[in-house]
Amino acid sequence: MPGRIISLLPDFWVCNVRLWRDKLGQISLAATTLTWGVAGNLRFIVLAWAAAALVVAAAFLLFVVRDRQPRTPRNALAGAETAAIDWTAVLPAEMAGEAAAGDFIPLPHVGRLSQDEDLNVVRVEVPRSAMIALGYSVTADRAGERVRADVVLGSDGLARAVRFLDE
Repeated sequence: MPGRIISLLPDFWVCNVRLWRDKLGQISLAATTLTWGVAGNLRFIVLAWAAAALVVAAAFLLFVVRDRQPRTPRNALAGAETAAIDWTAVLPAEMAGEAAAGDFIPLPHVGRLSQDEDLNVVRVEVPRSAMIALGYSVTADRAGERVRADVVLGSDGLARAVRFLDE
């Protein structure tokens, strides 16, 4: 194969000389040469520009966010804050007598409750396996049983705390 390529070189040379002597051939070769030359150089220019633009953008972002710390959402709720709420004030009388108000367990990742927020308490039945998420130990043979629970709902309708009545 390499011998065959070398045998093509004289024919290529003859065709090349013929094209450069022809006026239309000169225009075609010049346009092709310029196009490929410009495209090749633009590739390097664009790559260099992209790197510089990335550095400038990163520097700008660092400048903008350098003094900012992540903020705790306004509605963040710690477990102690939930426990500080007077649950007896929001419980209906028939529910308050069944269990102590301190038995409510704050749910993780809920919004902050204020003393003047409207709260609703809803009685539900849930599988005993739902207690596992709050740290209760549940045996596998009882996981499917139903358990009565009181759920405290905030004014936005999201569950804030729960207490299990049938432990």
